[in-house]
Amino acid sequence: MGAARALIASLALVSAAAAGCAARELPPLGEALVVVDTDLPVPRVVSALRVDLYAIDGTWLDSRDVGRPDPRDWPVSFSVQAADDRAERDVVVRLRAHGARLRDAVGPARLVVDGADETPSSEPEPALTVDRLVLIRLRPGERGRLRVVARASCAGVEARVVPGALASCAEGEGALEPVAAAALEPELSTPPTSVAGSAARTPCPAPIGERDRACLEGGAFVLGADDVSVVPDPTVPLAPERIARVRGFLLDREEVTVARFRDALARGFVPPEPPVSNDGELGAAPETACTFSAAPRGREAFALTCVTWATARALCTFDGGDLPTEAQWEYAATSAGRTAKATFPWGEEPPDCGRAVYGRLELAGIAGACEAAGSGPLPSHAAPADRSPTGVHALGGGVAEWVRDAPTTYDDPCHARVDASCARSSGGAHVVRGGAWASTAINVRSTARLAATGPSSFIGFRCVQEGSR
Repeated sequence: MGAARALIASLALVSAAAAGCAARELPPLGEALVVVDTDLPVPRVVSALRVDLYAIDGTWLDSRDVGRPDPRDWPVSFSVQAADDRAERDVVVRLRAHGARLRDAVGPARLVVDGADETPSSEPEPALTVDRLVLIRLRPGERGRLRVVARASCAGVEARVVPGALASCAEGEGALEPVAAAALEPELSTPPTSVAGSAARTPCPAPIGERDRACLEGGAFVLGADDVSVVPDPTVPLAPERIARVRGFLLDREEVTVARFRDALARGFVPPEPPVSNDGELGAAPETACTFSAAPRGREAFALTCVTWATARALCTFDGGDLPTEAQWEYAATSAGRTAKATFPWGEEPPDCGRAVYGRLELAGIAGACEAAGSGPLPSHAAPADRSPTGVHALGGGVAEWVRDAPTTYDDPCHARVDASCARSSGGAHVVRGGAWASTAINVRSTARLAATGPSSFIGFRCVQEGSR
């Protein structure tokens, strides 16, 4: 092993149970035990750790990427040793906690070991990574421990690996900070307790009123998708993905029904724009499928449709809540109550006509996938299997749902913080999420998103209740 390579003489990554080994006789070389943890959920967001070592002059010394998909494997520990016992040495350690989503390696830096180019061909996708730099001063005969937490608040912020100007995000919300030599603590025999999954983990707020709402504990997850073959609306792409965080909230288990809207009117609600009233029979054509009527016509259990975004949001506010954000809606449909992100609200099984209300209308001359079983909308409880682990119904089918946000890409800064919202007060397009009774299977996927500007017999809504922010 060459002298440069010897700077990382022991990159043996071990589980949290072994992170605090009993004290042993000090080695003649300076050594630091680096203990890396993350507050992101494992494996839903983080399942691997990339470690790169640099000399203080910027020379790339070593690189390792190891999978750690089990929460019990965190925190991760490894040892960094000096090459000799004659002088202090400064070592730059780059730590990237990521979800095993990689891109082709970029940049001019090359990793050359004993004359051979060993540069990795790929590196973690920055938007789905927490990137930390630490500067360790190794002193002959001294051994200490450094604990580093890759925090969700720093997700997507690339470190600056420039000699003399090292910087990375450490604690703040996305802010780069200069990197100074870290203070090593004495190595302790008690291993640290992992904080994996604690980012944004907060309880639900106390409920207002008696609405049937599911409690979704806060957390972090990956927002979006990288599959360009399932983009139903190119004006609101699913990529680039990003790490998003939401605090605990309450979400309506059911879409807002005609009966609930009528009850709100009786309690004094004045809609900014009344829903389109269909006082005839409920049909399958878009213009005859609006569910509201001036007087009850047996459709009280149907989701309310043909309602504007402004009226939907106003009703949620009237009931002590709001429309969900895109992040809240997708978290509920893909990640809440799960260890891994799911494709559909119920899991990975593809939709069928018994599981979700979709494909009940001919579109562009193509028969709907479920049109043989009937056409037009159905009552909100028509597909009980369309249910998330937290008990939220009809996120996959039924009607698509207004959310709070205007259409933006996920790399827009408005998505960066906890409980991010890209809302506009009124006017223009807004995003709708989830499949509808007329949708194709693509729209039933929980990452699908569309932009809409006005009421439709395909669009309804549900409400969210948030705690104080």
